[in-house]
Amino acid sequence: MRRVVVVLGLLLALGGSARADAPGPLPCGLPQTAPLWVDYADGMVPFWSTIFARPGVVGAASNFIVPPQLRAKGAKTVYFDLYLVNRVGTPSKPVDPSVVEARADKLFDTAAASSGCATPLIALNELAGANLPTPWTATTAQYRANVLELVQRLAERGARPFLLLPKRPYTHDDAADEWWRQAAQVADLVPEVYFSGPSVAKQGAVQGSRRLRGVMRTRMEDLIQIGIPTSRLGMMLQFSSTRGAGGREGLQPLGTWLDVVKWEALAAKQVAYELHVPTIWSWGWASFNPSGNDPDKPIVACTYLWTRDHSLCDAPALAGAQLDQSLDVGATLPAGTVCLLGKATLKAADLAAMARVTGDRDVAFSAVFEHAVLAGAKRADPAAVVAAERGVVLDRFHGSRDAYLAALGKAKVTQALARTILGDELRRRAVEATLHVAPPTAGEVQDWYASHASVQARAVRMKKKVSLVLAPADRVFALAAGRTVTIGGKKVTALGEVGPLAAFPFALAAPTARAALVGELKGAAFETWIRRRENQSLDDLACTHDQRPLPSAVDLTDWAPFLSLG
Repeated sequence: MRRVVVVLGLLLALGGSARADAPGPLPCGLPQTAPLWVDYADGMVPFWSTIFARPGVVGAASNFIVPPQLRAKGAKTVYFDLYLVNRVGTPSKPVDPSVVEARADKLFDTAAASSGCATPLIALNELAGANLPTPWTATTAQYRANVLELVQRLAERGARPFLLLPKRPYTHDDAADEWWRQAAQVADLVPEVYFSGPSVAKQGAVQGSRRLRGVMRTRMEDLIQIGIPTSRLGMMLQFSSTRGAGGREGLQPLGTWLDVVKWEALAAKQVAYELHVPTIWSWGWASFNPSGNDPDKPIVACTYLWTRDHSLCDAPALAGAQLDQSLDVGATLPAGTVCLLGKATLKAADLAAMARVTGDRDVAFSAVFEHAVLAGAKRADPAAVVAAERGVVLDRFHGSRDAYLAALGKAKVTQALARTILGDELRRRAVEATLHVAPPTAGEVQDWYASHASVQARAVRMKKKVSLVLAPADRVFALAAGRTVTIGGKKVTALGEVGPLAAFPFALAAPTARAALVGELKGAAFETWIRRRENQSLDDLACTHDQRPLPSAVDLTDWAPFLSLG
């Protein structure tokens, strides 16, 4: 997941610069809007004429009978070559390389005539052994050379080849990567991203859709990370009814399968938008064998089209009550928002402000998430936040607000963020007050006293009781002996001089040491509490591009220690 986020973030930061080598405009009247949706609509699809033969649809077919009829009814067509094996052979039995050019020329001529386009789009079904590691055997190397020669020749003739990848490509060394980069110079690489309908349905709309998008991004990232521009990528979805092929897999009732179909279409649209993927293909509509027969397929295909664009097919009329017309698969994020947590918004501006402080966006992302979770659990009184800020100015900056603002500027903390940090300090205190920790033993208190011997301390009197206060306590430490200051509504009188904790007898220091040790224990308990709350909140967190923060206890006072309330 981390690599996907990094690659996606890079692409977004570059504004899609990976599209610089994008092929030119689509030819022969094909839609210029991205992505281009292409649906397999050959004669093996029983309902091609009733569902796919209409304006707005681009049908993929491989003969001379169906394509002209699709176009006559307003659809556009591209060529789909089902028999790549006949052009180049297999990894174990490649064809003689001397015949590849002639076969490429024949394929080009056939595709141009079938699609009625002098510069046709040609889908090549499908690359065998995409996942084979290097070093390749001699026959595999020849097969890959044949494929490369085929797509290069097709491109030379003016075609735009699309190489379908049924397996995740092997991209773990330079030799394999170089082959993919060479292929992508002249052909689009189209991973087949197939899902099991029952598995996705079980997860539901929000989680299932999140999984769909995540897998789609990962399959694109396989190739993006080795330098393939997104302008040379596509993805193919599967809506088969054949068991074991991915798709419906026996999912019942039909309405549940229609839900998954909607989620897949919406997920593909979202990922294509994010990564600027130019084509999305669909497969599984044909009935190549009895197991692929499914009387529900016309409804499923119509739903797929309707989800993409309501004008393409009247799915509500065809499916009736079996179709849930909602396209809601999670919260819609307002502009300027990176995440929603219930009604709470994690704003991009707040994330940017925290990132300037931490110098790390991921740490800042965790911090802004932590704030949202904490703010949802405990309220901080605005008046108390202002009072805490006033106390910081008095304690740490001798009452100088200018010095305080200068410190904020040096730490790159805005005044608004400072109050957010202080508010969270108050919230943390409120949570810690509710957390139970085991009382420290006398020995543990003695050990704490000894290990903190150099900490500055001062004896004070509050309500006739003498005790110690520990650094930082600037207002108390700055007082002349016998002088009194009011802190938090309580009068505190300084006694004697400031000195190291070891200079004070343990009997006097023990209560303060015990309280400090309990505070440390409660601090650790708070970190456990907040991480647990964050993990529990993840399922309710909706973020742009599904990039969710890592649950973590981030203390922003590590970057601005003067804002710590102790």
